[in-house]
Amino acid sequence: MNDVETPRRRLPEGAAKHVAHYLGAVAGAERDLREALILVAERHADNYELSHGASTLAIWSRDNIDSLRALTATYGTGTDEPGDAFRSALLIGPREGVIGELADVCDLAALAQRAEMLWTVLVQGAKELREDTLIDVASLAREHSRRQLAWLRTILEHEAPDAIALLPRAAEPLRSPSVTIA
Repeated sequence: MNDVETPRRRLPEGAAKHVAHYLGAVAGAERDLREALILVAERHADNYELSHGASTLAIWSRDNIDSLRALTATYGTGTDEPGDAFRSALLIGPREGVIGELADVCDLAALAQRAEMLWTVLVQGAKELREDTLIDVASLAREHSRRQLAWLRTILEHEAPDAIALLPRAAEPLRSPSVTIA
């Protein structure tokens, strides 16, 4: 067995800076998603399926964040300023009942989609650069994001009939910050 490390192939000029930029962006996206999943789990604790599922998905986002450590040690990391503005527009105000749950699920899906797209950029860039570790990490994290999106879509499909067809209980207000009833 050879104890000598194979020298790292040199990246094209500027490539490491671009990788660092996307590592920062995806780290921010995963942090935003994780925090939002925890918020939704707490906000809708009375809906076991949504609360428990969101908590599980938050663990996957934490795992994705943890997997970035080795990559940022190699490539560095950028900031995610545009992501801050994106996240601040979502999950605003109190949301109650099934309409609130669906609004939150839609917002979570937007955050998960952003993370999935950023992981895709890293996967495709890593393939072009032939960076095997980056390919492996980004591919696994992208698969987590795709599974998160699939679960959110399933919840949406399961809850939507109740939001549309069932009459609200007398004690449950029919309101949502994004819906105005005339």
